[in-house]
Amino acid sequence: MPARLSRRSLLAAAALGGLGACGGGDERTRSRPARSAAPVASRKVRSADARAVRLLRRVPLGGRDELVGIAFRQGGGEVVVGDGAGVLRGVPLRGGEPSVLADGDGRVWGVAIRDGRLAWVDDAGVLRVQGRRPLRQATAWLSVAWAPRGDVLAAGSDDGRIVVLRGTERRELRGHEPAVLGLAWHPRTGRLASSDQSGSARVWPSDGGHPIQLDYEDADFGADMNGLTWLPEPHRLATASQDGVVRLWDVARRRVEHRLEGADSWSRPVTLSPAGDLLASSGADGVVRLWDPDTGAARAAIRGDGTTVWGLAWSPDGRALVSAGSDGALRIYGLPG
Repeated sequence: MPARLSRRSLLAAAALGGLGACGGGDERTRSRPARSAAPVASRKVRSADARAVRLLRRVPLGGRDELVGIAFRQGGGEVVVGDGAGVLRGVPLRGGEPSVLADGDGRVWGVAIRDGRLAWVDDAGVLRVQGRRPLRQATAWLSVAWAPRGDVLAAGSDDGRIVVLRGTERRELRGHEPAVLGLAWHPRTGRLASSDQSGSARVWPSDGGHPIQLDYEDADFGADMNGLTWLPEPHRLATASQDGVVRLWDVARRRVEHRLEGADSWSRPVTLSPAGDLLASSGADGVVRLWDPDTGAARAAIRGDGTTVWGLAWSPDGRALVSAGSDGALRIYGLPG
């Protein structure tokens, strides 16, 4: 049985009312995933050849605070990362000293950057966006994401709300009851996907209306969806879960296409490469896994020193993958190409 995130690890400053609770959501939008006669494909990581991927640099950031939220600047020369003490740093990819960008009060759970604008959220209940006044209308903010177009930002809270800021306008999306742990906008369609602590996801229509709801099959129900990312096709989504399994979903059919197994414990970060040809995931066991997003086949398993990985980010050119570790260090991996 995979180990669960500790209460401190999931939320340092605010209680979430227990992990793995089976939350409800709006009953008008709640439905079970459609059953399929064909079995769900399941692939386990074998001894994949990871020699082409190498660790370029380990960057300790001067403390024992876990690194969590992470994102690249658009030019790819700097990665921005937040830690458990609320410090936000900019770290040059190819050497140079890290710089402190901000110093907050709570663990930085999410970082998002678009068009040079930086946004980040923490479990002290503060949403910060460059050029705006801080938003403090939550006990804790746990996820954040910029929309692909326009001045639009979404943030997920510990009470199940998603706040969408569009310029000076503000609206709320309600459909989750427990904490919203993951957010992702589709780069072409503009649809927002969200995942929560009860093991449920929503895909929100870009023109309003009720969201599509994705739930685990009964045997898996209750395993938190800790993170998610869109796949190249507009109807496919990947989620990382408390049971360690990365699932590839067909959103239109509301069912799992592939189960990507192999993790010894929970998985949290899952992210698609800029070219759309590699899916990266990691979590408590510290192994960074690379997958084929089309078939779910294992491409590589990069085994480090066992340090828990809370965050992953691809460089804009797809030639570097950076992990944020529980030991307060970044690890920069180089990919061929």
